[in-house]
Amino acid sequence: MESILLIAEKATLLPAFKESIQKAFPCSVINDQPGLTGFVVQVKKSNRLYVDYYGSSLSAILGWTETELALIDHHFPAGFHLYNIHYRSIETIKKVIMEVAASQKMLIDNDFGTFLTADSFVSKIMQNPYWDWRNDNSRV
Repeated sequence: MESILLIAEKATLLPAFKESIQKAFPCSVINDQPGLTGFVVQVKKSNRLYVDYYGSSLSAILGWTETELALIDHHFPAGFHLYNIHYRSIETIKKVIMEVAASQKMLIDNDFGTFLTADSFVSKIMQNPYWDWRNDNSRV
């Protein structure tokens, strides 16, 4: 499973993410993860998403460059909150990002070298619907 990290200014976005994902996949089943801050989305048979709230833990940012940290500070001077989405299908996560990012101010780290504002990330998907960021080395 791969993951994508969403950086936002709000700690209360899980309900909005649930709503956006349900809109993108109306037949999906969403269940809270007992004991954790997040939920699981069953999209199809073996196609699941795990959405977790990580808070503002510094341990999650260990791999970020100084440029990426400066971008976070610039966009969220009052502090940031991290959300992680684990996924199997790149097409599924693209659809989720298109829905989730459309209504929220955030940064996206795809864990494959691309670190962009949500609107830039969505624009990149729209310009190239077949974009497979696992083979892309874009940076800030």
